[in-house]
Amino acid sequence: ARPIAWTCEPSFAELVQLLKERQIRWAIGSNFDSRLQQVVSGHRDLDTCWAVFDSATVGFEKPDPRFYAAVEKVVRLPKDAILMVGDDEVRDYLAPKLFGWNACLFHHDRTLLQ
Repeated sequence: ARPIAWTCEPSFAELVQLLKERQIRWAIGSNFDSRLQQVVSGHRDLDTCWAVFDSATVGFEKPDPRFYAAVEKVVRLPKDAILMVGDDEVRDYLAPKLFGWNACLFHHDRTLLQ
């Protein structure tokens, strides 16, 4: 639960700055528990996110479609306007795609955009 115990990819700060400049809202969706909000609020690279969706608060874990439905209800955007970026092939790529979202699978040594 301590922000200092978490690190971000080295280029993440650049991405956050780009999103801010383009006025693009971004959120975090995770199967971590409600302590995630504490981590985000205390982490310099994460504290600009628009919302945090943790499975404990949402009530469902990814890849349950109800997790994505709960996020969609809050963000109030059409499915095709949402992009999930993550490193888990099932939870962050395949499931969101099946739910109608755009998705990008991130590997720590490369990124696959699809």
